[in-house]
Amino acid sequence: MRPLSILIVGDHDSEYEPHAATRTAVIEAAAQRNLHANTRWMGADDIVLYPDMVLEAAAVLLPPPGPRCPQLLPEPLLDLLRAARERNIPCLALGESHALMLIEFARNKLGLKAAGSTQHEDNPKHALITAVAHTPAHVHGVERAMRMIEVHAAQGAESAAGLTIGREWTNSIYGLSPDYAHAFEAAGFRAVLQDADGRPALHQLEGHPCAIACTWLPFHGLAPKSAHPLVMHWLAAAAAPR
Repeated sequence: MRPLSILIVGDHDSEYEPHAATRTAVIEAAAQRNLHANTRWMGADDIVLYPDMVLEAAAVLLPPPGPRCPQLLPEPLLDLLRAARERNIPCLALGESHALMLIEFARNKLGLKAAGSTQHEDNPKHALITAVAHTPAHVHGVERAMRMIEVHAAQGAESAAGLTIGREWTNSIYGLSPDYAHAFEAAGFRAVLQDADGRPALHQLEGHPCAIACTWLPFHGLAPKSAHPLVMHWLAAAAAPR
């Protein structure tokens, strides 16, 4: 099997089931492509100590944050995401972590240096990420229940990664504010999939091998060894020559 270096970034919570499921999903999907995924998990503190680790990775994955993760915006992860984007390293962000990709892009490409999230601060100058789902607000230290959403192609957009209309699992309640949707669209970071209520469910950056910010978890509820098409698409980009 061909080895593939995968960097999983974010504070790891051994008691949070989606974190274990994330790594399992990557390993099993890689095996289906006859690849061997060498995964390395790095938290924000690790990234500060080893900032160039991303340069050695074939791909970057941001799992959903656990309920015990710090509520402050993880600035080191934003620096890593900028490096991955500028060097065309395939990157996939899942669940609430999708917001980090959007914030990094807004700060460094759209010029919104104060872009932030109401999940991490009370009154950011540019409230890029806000609560959008009709569920109770997140309480720190409490794990949110999973719910199923209907996902389909956004109007005028082609489906990303070969995905079609279907059901996906999420516990995310934050997303891109409609006030900034046009700026992202104009810059090529487009919402190509949306949920049944018309809220963006997946953003994909044009001209990049694979830069995808996704509000759901592309492994929850799948049978063992049944890889999600989105994970397979990301791995294919990782295995392609750069």
